[in-house]
Amino acid sequence: MNNANALPEEENQELARLIAQYESSRSNEQNFYLDAEQVLEMAEWYELHDRLTDAYIVLMDGITWHPDHSGILTAFAYFHLERGELDEAKRIAGLIEDEFAVDAKLLRAELLLTEDKLTEAEAVLDTLADEVDANLYLNIAGLYIQADHFSHGLSWLQKAAMIASDDEEMIGTIAECCHNIGKNEEAAHYYNMLIDKQPYSADYWVGLAKVCFVREQYDKAIEACDFALIGDANSGDAHLFKAHCLYQLENYEESIKEYKEVLAMGNFFVEYIYAYIGTCYNEMQEWEQACAYYIKAIQGINELDDTKKMEVYSNLSTCYYRLGRFDEAHDICQTMEILFPDFLDSYLLDGRIYSEEDEEEKAKECWDKILNKNTTDIYALTQVGEYCLDTGDLIRAKKALEQAISRNPDNMITNMFLILTYLRLKDWKNLLKIHRRLNISTGNKLEAFIREFYEGDESLSAELLESIEEFEERIKRRKQASD
Repeated sequence: MNNANALPEEENQELARLIAQYESSRSNEQNFYLDAEQVLEMAEWYELHDRLTDAYIVLMDGITWHPDHSGILTAFAYFHLERGELDEAKRIAGLIEDEFAVDAKLLRAELLLTEDKLTEAEAVLDTLADEVDANLYLNIAGLYIQADHFSHGLSWLQKAAMIASDDEEMIGTIAECCHNIGKNEEAAHYYNMLIDKQPYSADYWVGLAKVCFVREQYDKAIEACDFALIGDANSGDAHLFKAHCLYQLENYEESIKEYKEVLAMGNFFVEYIYAYIGTCYNEMQEWEQACAYYIKAIQGINELDDTKKMEVYSNLSTCYYRLGRFDEAHDICQTMEILFPDFLDSYLLDGRIYSEEDEEEKAKECWDKILNKNTTDIYALTQVGEYCLDTGDLIRAKKALEQAISRNPDNMITNMFLILTYLRLKDWKNLLKIHRRLNISTGNKLEAFIREFYEGDESLSAELLESIEEFEERIKRRKQASD
């Protein structure tokens, strides 16, 4: 028998017998009857085993046998809600006559939250405050959190903690929920409660370490990891987060040692650990070692997620560039262009290397790939503009910088590069427009920027300063004419 269609295990022989009888009668078109609890139990089992059609059929049969049963109607409404069929879920919920049933209230509240009707949902859920049931409070918190109303969710998590302060599993769940919604001060409070009960629990110390990490309390996080390792010397999570913290503190050698401890345990995706180690060596400017680990990361059995893969490829190409291995850097950039055509860093580095190799036409091809994407990436466009300005490719610089300014007119660095471009092109008309728009003096600040940008090229610097004087004279004459 296919595992997806397997009957329940021996510990629930009664359910297995019922399912077999029900399915047999259905296939033979014979009459059969289940009470309401049996319907709900079977529907739940079918859903857990991804037999959604069977779950739907048994719920439909259940409504035929028990048309007013609030539990079956609620389950059927949830069946539709979980599949995005909101209107049908609302229609079925409207058939529920028992307005006081807890599950029916939860359903109504979830439907209201789905429609962003927070006040109405609150009115329904607040009627459950007298139930004194920590699991119920946790479910209510989950509804609010699912709808991105985190403060409301936290309030119910705190209520659950108050009535279940001795339930470690419950407090652990609450701590994790608080951490997941960014309420890390509260999460730390609950992890400390758990540590007071179980001071040698590695899991609780690691939980606290994770909270300290996101709060950028790296020394405290390392201390928590050390306590976790006292409780369990083989806690991979403790070694991992200790390594992350040491990296943030720029203690790269010690970070590598901790990452290698994680590798030795063999119970993590090693490709990610290789990537982390590669980044440590990258920060230490040990390019060869960084390359070796980045290659391991991308050649492993388990594939990295796209975000991490982009990071690794980008860092690997940069390391090759730092080593002067331009051909290999080009190869990685071009691989990135195929895998991630919208990741602009690959075109930037590829173009930069071609420019250093005096392959200006190939560099221009890279810049044009970025410009033709109609990107909103201000950084990439400004970089293209700066590179082109630096190499005297003024028309391309103008195009890149004007694209960037059209998306963020207030970016001062981009504006300054655009002013330099207009000055070198002697484009007085556009220079006047940008001067009016920014309402800034063309004096000392711009002159200092020019001297810094063209440091070492006194002739060009002097030429641009003369252009500024000419431009200022034009402005004066324009003002005098208007007076």
